[in-house]
Amino acid sequence: MRAAVSFSILLLYILILGVAEPVRVPRETENITVEVIDTSGQLHKLKGISCNGKSYLRVKKGSVEYSIALKSLKEVNVERKKGSLVTVSVVMRDGLKDTFNVSASTVCMSESKLGEATFYIKNVKRIILKHGERR
Repeated sequence: MRAAVSFSILLLYILILGVAEPVRVPRETENITVEVIDTSGQLHKLKGISCNGKSYLRVKKGSVEYSIALKSLKEVNVERKKGSLVTVSVVMRDGLKDTFNVSASTVCMSESKLGEATFYIKNVKRIILKHGERR
């Protein structure tokens, strides 16, 4: 009986993984042209963006956490890295500027002519989001 239950759980796990779809760029950010400059200075021209599979960037200032919609951002500049946190300065589309902490494990995904592109926020210098412009 125990073996049958274990087998059933294993089979269910395999089925769930088999039908899982890869993380896609959210509809609200798919038309954003993205330029990423990595820590080596390399420029990557991409299309659409999600961070940790979401259409927003999770940031923290003091004891308060915010979810900033990626569609409202114009620029993200990585200022410094300290342990598990990265300090970023952001420029919003409306001109508002502020500085926040972001988890160094934040991973963003975008699309390129070569295929899906993924990058950790800790490995970039700058992310420029261009709204309504073609790549």
